[in-house]
Amino acid sequence: MYHINTIPGEAAKAKGHASYPEDFPHLRPGESFTAWKAGEDWEIETTLDGVALRERLEEFDRTGGSDMNKGYEKLAAAVTKDCEEKGGTLHPEGCCKCGGKCDHRYCDKFKWVIDRAKAYGEATGLNWEDILNSWEQDRNYWYMNYYQDCNQPEIKGGKVRVFDTLEDFRAAIGEMKFRCPSCGKVTADPYECKACGWKVYGLFGDMGKGVFVYVKDKLKGDNIFMPISWEEGKA
Repeated sequence: MYHINTIPGEAAKAKGHASYPEDFPHLRPGESFTAWKAGEDWEIETTLDGVALRERLEEFDRTGGSDMNKGYEKLAAAVTKDCEEKGGTLHPEGCCKCGGKCDHRYCDKFKWVIDRAKAYGEATGLNWEDILNSWEQDRNYWYMNYYQDCNQPEIKGGKVRVFDTLEDFRAAIGEMKFRCPSCGKVTADPYECKACGWKVYGLFGDMGKGVFVYVKDKLKGDNIFMPISWEEGKA
């Protein structure tokens, strides 16, 4: 059995409404859904409602709650292993003087990953833990190398578009034409310009002229060249 928004519900009864974040004490910044066991039942705290809540509960039913914190636990276990090999311990808030001989800043990387997942959650309206789960599912090499700005780029300047499905994204673009941020020519590839060789995943990225696209059902996001159909005055 699910018990949804017990504390927010009590707040609503007392003052006529529930406010985020003060009346949602279990939701961390960037979260819209969290759950924990209470005996044989589940307590759920969420800011989702309507269709979004129904879909999230259906997903939760399918996984039996096994998706909660899975990515976090996998990453924490990997970082803890490295820390302990150096005689230290994991500090989620970043590296500190714990007596270990750490020379790779493992805890700083851990904090970077969590902060970046939360930033993605805030920008897309998704649960940051779901985003982290997706990253950890894809990760098949050392986290110190996997988690980089080139793989999880910072979402800058408000140039963010979120789509429910890949089909919705393609429909919004229309014709596959994109503006190269370097030479200004039109290319059919959203990541690489065939005319000048500029790559959006290179050192200077999209030069602030591209757009970050996130597809919810894939839990994937990328910086791409600006679609011609989305340029100012056309979008």
